[in-house]
Amino acid sequence: METLQQFLTHLPPFLTYFVLLISTIVENLFPPFPGDTVTLIAAYLAGTGVLNVWLTYGVTTAGSLAGFYFLYIVGRVYGRTFFFRKNYRFFNRETIHRVENLFEHRGVMLIVMNRFLSGLRAVISLVAGIAKYDWHVVLGLGFVSCILWNGAIIYAGSSLGENWKLVIAWMKRFNIAVFIIAGLLFLLWGYFNLYLPTRSAFHSSNRSNGKSNL
Repeated sequence: METLQQFLTHLPPFLTYFVLLISTIVENLFPPFPGDTVTLIAAYLAGTGVLNVWLTYGVTTAGSLAGFYFLYIVGRVYGRTFFFRKNYRFFNRETIHRVENLFEHRGVMLIVMNRFLSGLRAVISLVAGIAKYDWHVVLGLGFVSCILWNGAIIYAGSSLGENWKLVIAWMKRFNIAVFIIAGLLFLLWGYFNLYLPTRSAFHSSNRSNGKSNL
């Protein structure tokens, strides 16, 4: 992180903003890319006066929304069959299927919260496209998510000064908690929607067979 901080510090401001824009777009296309970390470092630089706070906020929000919406278009154009057949590492069948199940009852909420779900945000936009959600809705809700999450990062990074690295630790704990909760919700969905109906059908079949034997 120190190397990245030094790199951004020594860039001309206009190039720094360009790097911020690209990084926030790329993080949606390649989820392991540490886009939030880059944004946080930029927020720290804004807090020290190297960058403009509002311009940093605007550029990172625009990049986040652009990357999110690009994947929405990709999902809408190529569809579910294409991604299930390709089974890409970061857009694999299992993850897409899991998010599709969550979308059945929580689609709007998932889009609003996508920036807060770093491990799933890219898949959420992709599934929104696959499900052919109205683009006005996706763009509007995605924008709300971006301004909330990026606003929180910019505020924290610019306010904490040299202690900005504490936010990284907080985000890691937050992401772990989100994954645990998402995993539990998926298990509950499977239990109530797959296991119980199958079990009920099995018992009904046994009762029917018992009556026919009599």
